[in-house]
Amino acid sequence: MLRKSFSFLTAQLNSTPKAIARLGASGPISMRYFPMILMAVLVFLVGLTTHLQAQGCVPARFMALSLGPNGITPLQPGEWQVGANFRYLYADEGWLGTHQWPAYSTVVGNQITVVSTDVQATYAVSARFSATLTVPYSYGQTSNPREHDGTRHEVNAHGIGDVRLVGNMWLFDFNSQRAGNLSIGFGVKMPTGDEAATAIFYKPGGPQELPVDISIQPGDGGWGGIFEMSGFRELSEHLHGYLNGFYLVNPQEQNKAFTHAPILGQIRQLSVPDQYLFRAGLSWAVAPGRGLSLTLGGRVDGVPPHDLIGGNEGFRRPGYVIYAEPGLTWIKGRNTFNLFVPVRLDANRQRNVYDEQTNTDGGGAFASFLIVTSFSRTF
Repeated sequence: MLRKSFSFLTAQLNSTPKAIARLGASGPISMRYFPMILMAVLVFLVGLTTHLQAQGCVPARFMALSLGPNGITPLQPGEWQVGANFRYLYADEGWLGTHQWPAYSTVVGNQITVVSTDVQATYAVSARFSATLTVPYSYGQTSNPREHDGTRHEVNAHGIGDVRLVGNMWLFDFNSQRAGNLSIGFGVKMPTGDEAATAIFYKPGGPQELPVDISIQPGDGGWGGIFEMSGFRELSEHLHGYLNGFYLVNPQEQNKAFTHAPILGQIRQLSVPDQYLFRAGLSWAVAPGRGLSLTLGGRVDGVPPHDLIGGNEGFRRPGYVIYAEPGLTWIKGRNTFNLFVPVRLDANRQRNVYDEQTNTDGGGAFASFLIVTSFSRTF
């Protein structure tokens, strides 16, 4: 299915009068091709998620288009946009497969808190080409009696995460077509974060310094390839549809951190899993003169059970979370503020390779809601 979807996408792009290889060099693609390209991208993403047998995760990223009354105002050549994104999550409700696990609080009892900030700087090479550098910082805390001597203790990890550099390209020229556009991006994720942060755990035999839970490690220890996609389309006056997609390919199989307890008879290293995010919805300019818009959409965050490239050994908690995502955007001059509060609708803690070998379901916790905000300024 993945190969068929990719072939379909390639065929659609190559069928346009100006092939993808000449984008930007020979002028804009006609706007009449926008629905065709959008459909091709969506079919590709559907094929991708089918190939991955659904997916999932606790991690959540910030990715949003700042849609105003007239859609997107692109950066002009030589302009910078600098900003920061903030995210908060708390997870203490367990899942086994597609079902909530009522006994999670007593059997496992892990309580996860993650507060993270991404500092971003985007430079516009032209009106259609830009590059974005993202430097993340996170603070994570877990509280789990099973990791200790039966008494609840808190451990934490914090630090710089994995830095990302992504180049983006708008497929259409904003000067001739402002009713809709589609952006694609490719980049690299660098292993700058600590994937084996440690803390003191109070075991029955005495205190031990061990790696913290995979859910709060600042980094994953591997180089990765990034694919991004964003698009919007004017549906009526002051009403736009939007979509965002992100997939991180991590070819490295495992890092140097490890589990505390044996899995199938031995201590396991942590996996370096792929990750993904998909968002889609509507943006309505409720107060166009004040730059205020409300949004409502859906969001899926995921970590797949199996990676696109490389092996699947190592411990991971694969699964996905489906959120309803209300939010607002306020644009004032060169300043933009976003606030989103995704609320969980459903989740699936999928089986990792060890669960598959034993034909059992492993547990995992998913946040019931997130708080995601951002502020940026154009220079």
